[in-house]
Amino acid sequence: MTSQILPYYVTANSSSGLYNLLETNLHDCQTVYVLTGPSTVLHEEILSRFQEEVLDTVPELECIYSSTHPDKLNGILIPSMKKAVLSENIVPKQLNNSSYKPETIDTSSIFQPISDSDKTYCKKCSELESASYENAYKNFEKAIKIHDEWEAVYISNMNFEAAEDYTKEIISMMIPLPLSKSEGYIKHRFFGGATYKGSVDFVQEITKNLSKRYFIKGRPGSGKSTIMKKIAAFGEQNGYNVEVYHCGFDPKSLDMVVIPALKCCIFDSTAPHEYFPDSERDEIVDVYAKLITAGTDEKYQAQLKDITSRYNALVQEGIIHLSKAKDYGDDFENTYMRYADKTKLPEILEKLKQQ
Repeated sequence: MTSQILPYYVTANSSSGLYNLLETNLHDCQTVYVLTGPSTVLHEEILSRFQEEVLDTVPELECIYSSTHPDKLNGILIPSMKKAVLSENIVPKQLNNSSYKPETIDTSSIFQPISDSDKTYCKKCSELESASYENAYKNFEKAIKIHDEWEAVYISNMNFEAAEDYTKEIISMMIPLPLSKSEGYIKHRFFGGATYKGSVDFVQEITKNLSKRYFIKGRPGSGKSTIMKKIAAFGEQNGYNVEVYHCGFDPKSLDMVVIPALKCCIFDSTAPHEYFPDSERDEIVDVYAKLITAGTDEKYQAQLKDITSRYNALVQEGIIHLSKAKDYGDDFENTYMRYADKTKLPEILEKLKQQ
């Protein structure tokens, strides 16, 4: 058996701060383990080892990655076993699902007592890390207000009647027939977002096994997210389970909708996650050409250049602060991990593998 791996994020460094979308992804889970303790790096190691041990023994693994370290695991879901193993870093304080009761696995016992000097140093690193994240979020909050200016240019030049008709046309292409009379279920996620590396995404990994991909092209404010919201709602109302991927920068907006039963998706294929068709399964949906007054880009060229310059500067400054936060976090982890006794890890892994 070869396990299919579905990677995504449930947290994002957004203009609203650290945003969390974990809960709907646990909808089908009956067993939820939450790793607690002082070190995220240890959680990542446990999750990586657990992934290695269950890989190719189950049909599918959902791998949740860290918005802090985008190539590191923060959680694993095994749909066939209705099981989740999560780092406490991505678990909200309140989980409002009565189908399971999270079981805590405390990793604190793996660590030897930390010296007073290192404890003081780690406390300082943690404070500096938090301050750096707050500075990043402040920059992103300022940037989103400039983004609103950007959107306003195209909103004021949109044909709203044509937008309604075009949305119906896209829906009929993606969802030709209802699945059932009962409503489906929507899971909310991120396919990427802002990190210390810049913008990252899992678009290609998430869509690689789909039969049809619609690349929606346009400008800010040209209706991309609104169209996708209507597609998701229509799918849910007609009995389809839907995976909705929110914009990591502005979680109120959508970047992708996947309908697994139909093996199709539509996603915002513009910067910073711009892709182009590479096979017969791919089709471009150009909302700028269909819905926006011709010549809008040219008419507002000077204004748009100023807006994009101010917006990009704030985003880049925010990413610099994310990089500083990452460095402070690494200093904390490197210090703490010197006290780890990893001989106790097999016991934790055996617990996680229990049916």
